[in-house]
Amino acid sequence: MEQKNIGQPRSRFRKINRVDLVTMSIAREAILLDLGDRMRTVDDYVDLFDVSRGTVQKALSRLENSGAVSIEKRGVLGSFLKGRDRDILWYEADWHHVTGAGAISRTRRQEALASSVYTAFEEAKVPLSLAYLQGSLRRVQGLLANQYDFVLASKCAADLILRQYEDQIENAITLEPFSFLSGYTIVTRVGCRVEDAKRVGIDSNSPDHAIVTKRIFSDRVEKGETDFIDIHFTKMPTATAMGHIDAFVFNRDVMDFVLNIPPLDLHEIPFELDLAELTRAVVLTSTNNYRVDDFLRIILQPDALATIQREVMEGKRLPIL
Repeated sequence: MEQKNIGQPRSRFRKINRVDLVTMSIAREAILLDLGDRMRTVDDYVDLFDVSRGTVQKALSRLENSGAVSIEKRGVLGSFLKGRDRDILWYEADWHHVTGAGAISRTRRQEALASSVYTAFEEAKVPLSLAYLQGSLRRVQGLLANQYDFVLASKCAADLILRQYEDQIENAITLEPFSFLSGYTIVTRVGCRVEDAKRVGIDSNSPDHAIVTKRIFSDRVEKGETDFIDIHFTKMPTATAMGHIDAFVFNRDVMDFVLNIPPLDLHEIPFELDLAELTRAVVLTSTNNYRVDDFLRIILQPDALATIQREVMEGKRLPIL
C-alpha cells in the first residue's frame, strides 16, 4: 500500500505528536466515509502512515473514547463506522475551521467567486476564513507555509505553479470557464493600430498576463517588429497614455480602471483565442494536508459554485464580503 504523508500541523493546531497526527488522519477518513462503510484495518493504517500498531490503536481508542466515532467490529469481516459525533469528529480532524486565500476582489466576478465559496461552506455548516492576497504565487507560498487549507487561482497561473511545485501542490478542483475572469482586450495609445505597436507591456510577475500577451504578440517579437517592455500591469494604462509603451493586454473585468485614464483605444484580439482554459478558476491544495482535497471536492461543487457566482453577478444574490 502506498504510504501517505499525514501532514504537519499548522501553528494554530494543537496536534503535536505522532498519535495526534494519526488521530487527525483517521478522523478525516471517518468524515469522508458514509455510516455503515467498512473502515481500514489497523494493519492498513500501519502501512498507510508508516507508524506502529500501538500508535494506530491509541488513535482509534481516542476517537472512540471521546465519542467522535462508534465502531462496530464484525470479526473477519472487519470494522464498520456505526456512528459519529460531528462536532467532536471535525475537531479531531482539524476541519472545524477551514482557511483559504483568493485574489483581491477588485471585480464583480472575483467578488462573486469568493461569495460562491463562502456560500458553499455556509451550506455545509463549516466555518471558513478567506484571506485576500494579490498574486497567485503569494497565495501558494502561504499554502506551502501551512497558513491555508486551499487557495484560489486561475488555471493559467496554476499550471505554471504546478510545474515548479509538482510534489507539493495539487489541483484539487477545476471550476467552469470564465469563473476567474471574462477575457482580455488589447489597449493602445490613441490612434495606434495593434499591428503598429512597437512596445508592448508585459508583466512577468503575472503568469496569466504574460502567457496571454505572449500568445498575441510573440510572433511579432520573434520577427523583430515588437519589443516586450516589463512593467507591472496596474501601471500599464498610465504608461500607455504617457507614451512609454504603445499597447498592452488587459483583463476585461477591470476596464473601468483603464477608461478612467484617457486617452486610450480599445481593440478586440485580432484572432480566435481559446479562453476556456485561460479564464477558469482552480482550487489548489497542499499534498502535505491529508485528504483535504477530497474534503473540498465534497463542499465545492463546480456547477453549484457557477450558479451562485452567476446569481451574484446578475444581482439576484447579495455578495458575501
